[in-house]
Amino acid sequence: MRHPTLTLCAALGLALCATAASARTTSLLFCDDGGPGNTSQAAPKVEQFLRHIERTVGVEGGSLTGEYHTDAAGCVAYFDAKRPEVAVVDLATLLRHGTAWKLSPVAHVGEPAPARYYVLARKGTVTDLSALDGKTVIAALPDDRAYLSKIVLDGKGSPDTWKLSFTARPLKGLRAVAREEADATIVDAATYAHLSELALPTALVSIYESPSLPRLTMVAVGQNGGAPDLVARLTKNLDALCKGEGKELCQQLQVDKVQKAESSRFESLRRSYGR
Repeated sequence: MRHPTLTLCAALGLALCATAASARTTSLLFCDDGGPGNTSQAAPKVEQFLRHIERTVGVEGGSLTGEYHTDAAGCVAYFDAKRPEVAVVDLATLLRHGTAWKLSPVAHVGEPAPARYYVLARKGTVTDLSALDGKTVIAALPDDRAYLSKIVLDGKGSPDTWKLSFTARPLKGLRAVAREEADATIVDAATYAHLSELALPTALVSIYESPSLPRLTMVAVGQNGGAPDLVARLTKNLDALCKGEGKELCQQLQVDKVQKAESSRFESLRRSYGR
């Protein structure tokens, strides 16, 4: 099963966020907590797109650096070591560290709200979230109970009563439910779309569908909104990132555009996460 965001998406995010006009090296964190791939796998595409952005906006070659991380510890370690001025982060990371890291949304990498999650169970067993009280649930999500409860489940159900575990491998939860080793699993829309290809021994059905949520967001970092000149430069060039020389690469990344962030949506999500 091929995940559409694979490590290539990381390269796009890294490239977007490192367009300083000066010759100094600018570092960026790309954090996709629980995402596919790893830092070494993403490195070639990261390098390719960084060089494309340098040529596009007139930044000195080799002045942009960054790394892609798929676990919370790796993201925090890179942030602490490099103190990036701009980052591209998944929604859980944005909400979890938004205050401490002083993150301000700048742009959506891709569509504004392409992410959706599904709670799956064996056909003929549980039929809604209320029936999961006391049951075993495996969530293919970042290990963040507030994110699960308040954002993905939108305040519905009682996950505090679940025998809950998290995994970065969606197949683990799917197979456990199909083999009657768990009662339900939570997966993203990409995994759900390929469910019929897995030939599981038992049919799984959705008992809950989450609201549409932002996937990856470019953010300014710091008390003063990161580097204001850098952020302004990025904002001015958003439309150009997937055009010309970048069009083919963006298609390979399965992203067709980068667009200004809808700040009101993020404020609403932050209120929900913090309540």
